[in-house]
Amino acid sequence: MPELPEVETIVRSLRNEIIKERISAVYCSDKKMRVIAAEEFKQRAKDKVIEKIERRAKYILIFLTGNEVLVFHLGMSGRLLLTTKMSQEKHNHCIIELASRQFLTFYDPRRFGFYTILKQDDLAQNKIFSNLGVEPLSNEFTNHYLQQCIKTKKLIKQTIMDSKLIVGVGNIYANEALYMADILPFRPSHTLTVAECEKLIASIVAVLNKAIELGGSTLRDYRSSDGRIGRFQHKFLVYNRKHCPNCSNLIKNTRIGGRSSYYCGKCQN
Repeated sequence: MPELPEVETIVRSLRNEIIKERISAVYCSDKKMRVIAAEEFKQRAKDKVIEKIERRAKYILIFLTGNEVLVFHLGMSGRLLLTTKMSQEKHNHCIIELASRQFLTFYDPRRFGFYTILKQDDLAQNKIFSNLGVEPLSNEFTNHYLQQCIKTKKLIKQTIMDSKLIVGVGNIYANEALYMADILPFRPSHTLTVAECEKLIASIVAVLNKAIELGGSTLRDYRSSDGRIGRFQHKFLVYNRKHCPNCSNLIKNTRIGGRSSYYCGKCQN
């Protein structure tokens, strides 16, 4: 599933290519999606100009003239691809044709993702965004904030993956950050010290920034908007690794919240 680094990579790539482009046509499939786009999607998007592109959590937001915002969520296997030819792939659900004869295509074979259009003034109150936590790469992600989040008996890995508290820290990045911070994923959250919180924040930020720098992680489906795969999977320290790069002990794997959780029993406490 594309997480914060993958979505941020797509957003940054699109910013370089399609800002100030005019939408000349929109084509939508009639296949049922997890969330169906508004019926007037085509009419509201057509002839609008792209003003800016942002990310909120794992959502891609394309701001248009006329107070409109296109919202894309990639789900498990979705892609948002920019090409110079219209693709005829079976799993294309929305194709946006630009005046420059480029095509922005939302492709999702498993259909866990979605696309829709909202009014900019309604974004914050919309149910999609109203319960999202802080951005881990923002100034709001402070030691004080994390200390408020950990006042719970939930396991620390579950806490940092809770999108109502902190957005975008998916399973891979939670594993990597906890390893870098020397914290076991099944530690009860409330047992972390102030110093450990500081180290965990630094580790989360470092992991996410490095993953963005390398274009995200491609384990199977993910591609950036230009079709490139991510490269961060070659830098994993603990996720799906056999031996700890620090002490050479075997990496252990357990299930937390139904997700694989990798850790070193010697280096993490």
